[in-house]
Amino acid sequence: MKISCVVVTHNSSGTIMKCLDSVFSQSYSDKEVFVVDNGSFDETADMVRSGHPDAKLISNARNAG
Repeated sequence: MKISCVVVTHNSSGTIMKCLDSVFSQSYSDKEVFVVDNGSFDETADMVRSGHPDAKLISNARNAG
């Protein structure tokens, strides 16, 4: 069974890497991680892209869909 983790964030450059490090360090291997960046003005999206390329980044998703 695949586990999906959704992390919703906004201007979280100070904490996003610690959060994702924790998620990716879990022993369960069949997982997917989505980071929903709701219009951050800081480096959050860049940090996710460079620090955890396995995370699927969804940018500017506010009120999408």
